[in-house]
Amino acid sequence: MFQTNDAFAQAKERKALYGVWEEYSANIALKYPNFTLHFVGAEPGAFYPNSTTHRMGSRYKFMAVWDKIAQPVSWSSGTGDIAPSKFIFDGRDYILEMRASLALEEKGFVPDNKVILWRAAEWQKKRDANIEKRNKRYGEK
Repeated sequence: MFQTNDAFAQAKERKALYGVWEEYSANIALKYPNFTLHFVGAEPGAFYPNSTTHRMGSRYKFMAVWDKIAQPVSWSSGTGDIAPSKFIFDGRDYILEMRASLALEEKGFVPDNKVILWRAAEWQKKRDANIEKRNKRYGEK
């Protein structure tokens, strides 16, 4: 964890809920019950090995802030696997998802400017329930 300065002081805070897609920007701080999430920026992905034309997915950087403590959090599609980013803040486990959610029933991609944050236990419960529903639908065990 890193000490914060006044870098985020000018962002407007907006109340945010766990398990709900929230729109983010550099000017909006998403205020969750346990911390505030600030968007820091995005950087283009590195080139794939042996390639000068194809890049990996961009890396999106956020900062989780509570009181005077800040912790970086990032998400990237990397090589195209749109997976959640797991992190621990103040001893609690969280999941950050972008572009798609494994825990929500509705499928499909979401615009780049939205993020969904979960408490890890709730995310796991919902994801497992979705897997079970899918398996029943397709007759898998």
